[in-house]
Order: sequence, then C-alpha cells, then structure tokens
Amino acid sequence: MSTERNISSIFKRVKQPHEVKEDEDYGSTFRIEFRLHLVLKQRNLKQRDLARMTGLRPNAISNIYRGFPERLSIDHIERIANALGITDIRELIVLVPEEDHDFWQVGKEGHSEDSE
Repeated sequence: MSTERNISSIFKRVKQPHEVKEDEDYGSTFRIEFRLHLVLKQRNLKQRDLARMTGLRPNAISNIYRGFPERLSIDHIERIANALGITDIRELIVLVPEEDHDFWQVGKEGHSEDSE
C-alpha cells in the first residue's frame, strides 16, 4: 500500500475540516501529541506487548510512548492502530495548542518507564 494512498485514506475519515476565515487570528501554534501511553494503560498492555503485536522495534515504541519519535511512518501508525483495534486516529494522535502541550511526558502518571 503506498504512503500517498494511506495518507489520503486517513484524511477521508475526517468529517468536517476546519473552515478558514480570512479574519481569523492564528496566534497559537499547535503541536502533535501522542496518546499511546493512555491507550496502552486503558488496554492494560505494556510497551513490550505492543512491540510483539506490531513487529516494531521496542525502541520505536518507547519513543512514541514518551512522545519523542524522531520520525513516524504511516506504516507504524497503521500497525499500532490495527494491533490495538483503533478506528479513530484521534485516540492515538491529537493536535494541541503549544501552550497546552505536555512536552515532558516521561515521569507523569502513566509514563513511568519503571512500570514497563
């Protein structure tokens, strides 16, 4: 499956795109926030379980879990979503205003690497 086709299938699922207004203020910038830590906690799974389920390297899962992926492919997102039965990408990835972005997720509840 091509990356172009994968991306277009993700965007087709969006019900209503944000309508741009000429006078709208775009003072905020947004950050992508990964919610893998919450999804795994809800399903009572560990990072190593997901690595086995997806065939992804444990280090790649750890980086996504902590919110620090250097790069993230559509293939990785699809493998994770399929393994966890996710049908709404917003369960895994959300856009948040930069001022609300929790950049330092490690050490927060549900983020402890000791629990892995």
